[in-house]
Amino acid sequence: MDRAPVTVPLQTGIKVIDALIPIGRGQRELIVGDRQTGKTAIALDTILNQRDQNVLCIYCAIGQRASGVAKVVAALREKDAMDYTIVIVTEGNDPPGLAYIAPYAATSIAEHFMKQGRDVLVVYDDLTHHARAYRELSLLLRRPPGREAFPGDIFYIHARLLERATHLREELGGGSLTALPIIETEAQDISAYIPTNLIFHHGRTNLPLAVAVRIRACCPQSMSENPSRAVGGKAQARPTVLWRATSSSPTLSSRNWKPLPVWRPAG
Repeated sequence: MDRAPVTVPLQTGIKVIDALIPIGRGQRELIVGDRQTGKTAIALDTILNQRDQNVLCIYCAIGQRASGVAKVVAALREKDAMDYTIVIVTEGNDPPGLAYIAPYAATSIAEHFMKQGRDVLVVYDDLTHHARAYRELSLLLRRPPGREAFPGDIFYIHARLLERATHLREELGGGSLTALPIIETEAQDISAYIPTNLIFHHGRTNLPLAVAVRIRACCPQSMSENPSRAVGGKAQARPTVLWRATSSSPTLSSRNWKPLPVWRPAG
């Protein structure tokens, strides 16, 4: 086996995420949420927090609006983050072939530096557009459509892409590749086809948090049972681990959460 256990934390700079949903170098963490809920903001804050941490960051924009990408690049330049960041962009008006190949190009660049012993962070923003581009290509090639007209191997190509995130053994340089894929949902529907495919195997951060907690989508049964904590929790810093011990108490279990009363107008 070329892989080693995840033992080094990758701090996002957001205390709630670093404490409750920790991420380790070599892990993959899915960011799920509707439009305009702060998915890209979390990824951007994570990149900015890697300053002086010896982590190379790659931001891969897939089918995004040019104005949105320009704002992200401007924020990176303002914080001098372009010194350790690579930006790969395919705009919404680009051919679907470019949008399809963009995340693979970003991962190939990341693997090049990982094999040199570097720690690399890759942000895929977002894989929903990647799936749509692959669907368009498949329909043009007259491949048999499946659910929501997506080809049958859509789960396989995303799983194969994100499984390349790893932490190598010291004999192979000890580098790591951490993946932060982003998925856009509609009306907080995480049971849609593409979100379900990616949630199945990866830890996740659901946005907005208030809605996620209310529908208990942020964790299966309790925060301590989130898939991300099983992996990233082993790489947490000591002070965070001590705090996490108190957060795992039964009082924070979602089984004990009570729904808030619903306000109804009189009459």
